[in-house]
Amino acid sequence: MQLEHVRQLGKKLYFKKGLAEAFGLDGFLETPRFGIGVGLTDEEGKYRLAVRVPNEEDAKWFRKKYANELQGVDLDLKVVGELNLPQASDTASPPAAGVGAVQSLTIGMPVRHVNGHAGTLGFFARRNGTQGFVSCNHVLVHNDMFKQGAEVHGVIPNDVIGRLSAATKLRFFPKADCAFAVVTNGRFPANPGLVNGTPLSTMRPVLTTSLVVRKFGQKTQQTVGKITAFGISQDFHYQEGFAVTFTDVIEIESTAPPAPPFNHVPTFADPGDSGSLVYTEDMKPVGLLFFEKTGGPDNSGLSYAHPLQAVEKALNVTLLS
Repeated sequence: MQLEHVRQLGKKLYFKKGLAEAFGLDGFLETPRFGIGVGLTDEEGKYRLAVRVPNEEDAKWFRKKYANELQGVDLDLKVVGELNLPQASDTASPPAAGVGAVQSLTIGMPVRHVNGHAGTLGFFARRNGTQGFVSCNHVLVHNDMFKQGAEVHGVIPNDVIGRLSAATKLRFFPKADCAFAVVTNGRFPANPGLVNGTPLSTMRPVLTTSLVVRKFGQKTQQTVGKITAFGISQDFHYQEGFAVTFTDVIEIESTAPPAPPFNHVPTFADPGDSGSLVYTEDMKPVGLLFFEKTGGPDNSGLSYAHPLQAVEKALNVTLLS
């Protein structure tokens, strides 16, 4: 399918979903529950209609409900499960041996709000002439309660590596799950664009086929996957009891080989990896990882990222490479 055809059909079906939810057109038990976007293929310029549903019953419902609209459509329908996991964790990876009271700041290191859970430093950036770093709102902003100048800590207890300067809101007209902290004086790295020792590219990729990507997060370190869909509009349920609808999301599926002892496919990300920068094999930055749902090969999980452009725009920052 051509890209514009997929986009227009997706908008049409998602608009119908919104009407049904707003006015109860399908009744309480039949309110449609699905996300929708553009599915990538291995063939240049060929796309699929990507539809994501919580369970098999919703998948059956979707096929029946939209049978007429789906005639002749190349459909990529996946069950993503009921489980939603914001990617922050209660624990952070311990500091390397020999690390003292002052730790070098690097992409992929643990970061957290002074009263929050550990996530990952995504990338260094400049905002209004100040230098800092970007991670997720739910990592740097405790329970979406933004306070200018709030402390951001690294892995070492009481090590203030930055202070909050800007953040999106999750509960009110959300654009992305992201936040920016100004780095503590004297702590900004000499080479801010290094990811695990390799410099980021200044180029940005164009999503025309399924694209191999990596991330380096504090929990699972470096992992590999592929982008399977983009431009997704979908609901994400946070542990604090509220749901957020994002309308421009990238989906990533793990491509790691099965691992012993149970030969399950390892996940692309686990809790604690939230805020990780997603990048291509040639180090082009793609987006900011913020969420995971069940699904994917061998139920290894489907990870979700905001496009880098959306994060930069939402925070008025520029990535430093």
